[in-house]
Amino acid sequence: MPAEAIEREVERLTQELGREMFDRIRGSQPRIYQTEWWQERLLRQCMADEWFKVQAFRFIDALPMLGDDVELARHMKEYFVLPEHKRNGSRTGHGHGPDERQQALRELEPPGAQWFIRWISRMINFRREDSLYARLCARLARCSALLMAGRFIPGSTVQEAERDSQLARQAAGVHRGRAGGGGFVAQ
Repeated sequence: MPAEAIEREVERLTQELGREMFDRIRGSQPRIYQTEWWQERLLRQCMADEWFKVQAFRFIDALPMLGDDVELARHMKEYFVLPEHKRNGSRTGHGHGPDERQQALRELEPPGAQWFIRWISRMINFRREDSLYARLCARLARCSALLMAGRFIPGSTVQEAERDSQLARQAAGVHRGRAGGGGFVAQ
């Protein structure tokens, strides 16, 4: 087979594969009723604010070392309550009176990521980290972090990670080989 024919065939196969990949991507967009849709929106809101993004990465870094829910609630308050809320000691909601509830509802109205960050800050500005509300928030944060980690990290144990990596390599057509200094070669 001449070199030009091989190049045309490679080009045709490449474009066919590319179209198939894009068709699969388009068809796999999460729907509003799926957890992935909500996680995507939440991440987009959180990453839109630079302060919150830094605090989130600090928090995720510390999360595996945190023991019980009270300790986790204390760290949530430390990392995510805005400085102006700490200074003023302001709080909203949680059964503290109708005026504060109305203020919390008004804060939900402004567009953009700022309202979301302010809302989170006020919601986790716990008076007591050992309260039922604080412990429930901490438990929810831990479960949510584990669910999100499952989306982005292959396997929660070394064995699962190795298995998932091997499956991904097989799906991509990559196998163990001894090319040069060892490693992986495409087949």
